[in-house]
Amino acid sequence: MNTEILFVGGTKKDVAEFSAFVEKELPEFKDRLKILGYKRHEEIPHFLCAADVIVVPTSAKESIGSHETSPLKLFEGMAARRPLVVSDTPSAREVVSDNEVIFFRPDDAKDLALAISQLLDNPAKASEKVKNAWEKVRGMSWDSRARKILVFLNNQLRHCQ
Repeated sequence: MNTEILFVGGTKKDVAEFSAFVEKELPEFKDRLKILGYKRHEEIPHFLCAADVIVVPTSAKESIGSHETSPLKLFEGMAARRPLVVSDTPSAREVVSDNEVIFFRPDDAKDLALAISQLLDNPAKASEKVKNAWEKVRGMSWDSRARKILVFLNNQLRHCQ
C-alpha cells in the first residue's frame, strides 16, 4: 500500500523526539512519514480535508486525556466528513459510538494499524461511518449550542417571574 502519514501538531520538542524515534525505531517509514508539528488553526481544515483517514490518538496513560477532555479534534474530524479512527477512551465514547468511527485500543500501535486498514480496505464501511458521524455532528455547532443555552435560560427566567 502506498501511503503517506502526516503528523500535525506538537511542540518543537515533540517533533524532535518523535523524529528521533522514527529514525531509530522505524527507519523503513521515514520517507513516508512527515512530522509537521504545530500548525495555525486556520490551516487545519486543509489537512483534515486532504486525509483519507483521520486518527484521533488520545492516550489512556493520563486521566485528563482519556476521561476529562472534550475531544475537539474528534468534532473537527467529524465535520470534515472523513473516516475516523479513534482511541477507545471514555471521553471519545461520550461523543461517538461504533456507528460513527472505528475504535482502537489506546496506546496500541498494532491495533491502530488494524483499525486504519479496516477503513482503507472497506470504502463502503468507511462511507457509512462518515455519513453517521456527519449526521451526529451537524447539531453540535457553536451556533446550535448557543441556541440551546438561550432556550434553557429563557425557560429558567420564566420560572423566576
